[in-house]
Amino acid sequence: PLPVGERGSFELPQPFVFELCGQRFTTINVNANGNVTLGRPDSSLFATIPGMLSGPPRIAALWDDLNPAAGGMVTYAQTPNTFKVIYSKVPEFPAIGENSFEIELRREANAIDVRYGAMGSIDGLAGVSGGSLITSSFETPVDLSALLSTRINLHGQPAIFELFGPGHPNDLAGKTVPYTGTTAYSDKWAEPNNNLAQGTPVL
Repeated sequence: PLPVGERGSFELPQPFVFELCGQRFTTINVNANGNVTLGRPDSSLFATIPGMLSGPPRIAALWDDLNPAAGGMVTYAQTPNTFKVIYSKVPEFPAIGENSFEIELRREANAIDVRYGAMGSIDGLAGVSGGSLITSSFETPVDLSALLSTRINLHGQPAIFELFGPGHPNDLAGKTVPYTGTTAYSDKWAEPNNNLAQGTPVL
C-alpha cells in the first residue's frame, strides 16, 4: 500500500515516458483523493472545475474527499509497458462507503484506461486535463458515459471531464473510460500565429 494517508501524495517513477497533450513525464504523483497528477502533487480535497483546468496535468478517476487512512488501500502495479494505480474500497471522509477503481497508463499510443468497480460516492469529478500550461480555462463538462463507444482523444481538446453531485450522480460504476493522452496536441489558438496568413481570426 502507498502511504498517501488522508490528504497526502506519493511520487513514483514510471517505467516509460508518458506524454499528455504534448508534455512528457517520467514520474507520477498518486494523490489520496482519487486522482493522479503529473509534474507535481496536488492534495486538494474538493474537486472543482477551476482546479481541474488550472492545476497540474491530472487524471481523475474520482476526485473527491476520499480517506484511504480510514479504510481500503491504494496500491500500484507496473510492467515495462503499463503503469496502474489501484484504489480499492476507499471510503469518503470521514469513513463513508467504499469506492474501487484503477487508473492505467499504457505506453502504446499514450493510452489511459480508467476502470470502475463498485462506487459508493455520488459526487466528485472524473476526467483528464492537460493542466494550466495547456488548457484555456474555458473548457466545460461533458457526459463521459455518452462517449464510451470510442476512445476519447484529447487531440484539440486539452481537458475532458464530468462533474457529479446530488442532482447529477456518478454513473460510472462497472464501466471503463478510455482516453488517449495524445502527443500531437493541436490547439487552434496556439502557434503558428506568427503572420496574418497563419493567424487564427478572432470574431
